[in-house]
Amino acid sequence: RDLKVNNGGGIWRSTDGGNTWSKPPTSVYVKTGVNTPSHGYGISFEPGQSSRVYVGTEYGVAISNDDGATWTYNTIYPYYQIKVYDVLAGKNGLAIAATSNGIYRTTNGGVNWSYVTSILATASTRSLCYSTLNNNNVFIAADGYKIFYSGDFGATWKEINSPGGKNREPFIRFTSQPSHVLGVPVNISYLYYGNGVDFYRKIIPNADNNNGNVFFDNGWVQLSEDHSDPSDVIFDNAGNSLL
Repeated sequence: RDLKVNNGGGIWRSTDGGNTWSKPPTSVYVKTGVNTPSHGYGISFEPGQSSRVYVGTEYGVAISNDDGATWTYNTIYPYYQIKVYDVLAGKNGLAIAATSNGIYRTTNGGVNWSYVTSILATASTRSLCYSTLNNNNVFIAADGYKIFYSGDFGATWKEINSPGGKNREPFIRFTSQPSHVLGVPVNISYLYYGNGVDFYRKIIPNADNNNGNVFFDNGWVQLSEDHSDPSDVIFDNAGNSLL
């Protein structure tokens, strides 16, 4: 958030590598004929189809099929407003929305969304990520400092161990780094979790596995920080932490 410039929030687009930005007219949610200011939260591009973009807002999911030039809104639930904190796009029209009312899932590019009735059905969910080695393996940081895992891109879920929290908003991220074990090249995968105060990491030894067969029983390691209160982390293509 830029505290020095009144930018109006919402969805903005750049076509020159971030030097200049503009707000596409259709990125503003229209309710009963009136443009309604909205905030943009999580953003995700469909793998292999980068022109399709999903953005979470307080009015559902905004979807673009032309690299952000034009947008349409799907409120997900027709009877009352649902805030979407994060959204994760999969291949072939699959996507998951982490909302103030639990998890919703689409299999047709956001045209229709279904409520996932599982162990986290009533939890407000905050942050999503998936394994870069197998996109079907998805992780969620939910309210109550709980962490859930799906091995089928959000159709079913189970809870895994969490380091807990301290009254702040959690986030979760995944990365994989190339390494060698006994001279054999391998990918070492890590799951990162921030609870708003502390920052943790655990090794996921088989994050490329299918059918939900992923090992989670090892513990979390708390990482040292120059300043506490972490709110997110990003990585480069080699799995190195940038920010």
